Amino acid sequence: MANTALAINRKEVEKGSVKAIDKPAIRNEAGRFQKGVSGNPNGRAKIPDDVREMLKAACPKAIKILLDMVDDPKTKPDLRVKCIEIVMDRVYGRATQPIDNNITSNTIPQNITDLTVDDLHKLIDAAKQPAK
Repeated sequence: MANTALAINRKEVEKGSVKAIDKPAIRNEAGRFQKGVSGNPNGRAKIPDDVREMLKAACPKAIKILLDMVDDPKTKPDLRVKCIEIVMDRVYGRATQPIDNNITSNTIPQNITDLTVDDLHKLIDAAKQPAK
């Protein structure tokens, strides 16, 4: 049964009857995907054309609702801010997020087994610090 995959769904697990099927296994014994095997070989499912067109047709109305909420003083301030964020993200794109890429050979040890407990605590504390 090393080269077969398990067909598991909730009902089979609840009944205690997990069946093997004739299909190459895509995961190893540790539960990880085998080298060169994708967990999603067909990719993300495409949105059907008619649904896409329907959603595109609804966009002007959705934008108007967002803009009306921004202008309405009765709308809660946090909701107004969220509406503004959505509109601005769509118009200008999301703001870039800075990352700390100051990684040197002194930052990361060559072999993690060479670290002492104190070294590990220092690394953890350094990771918790906000990026500058």
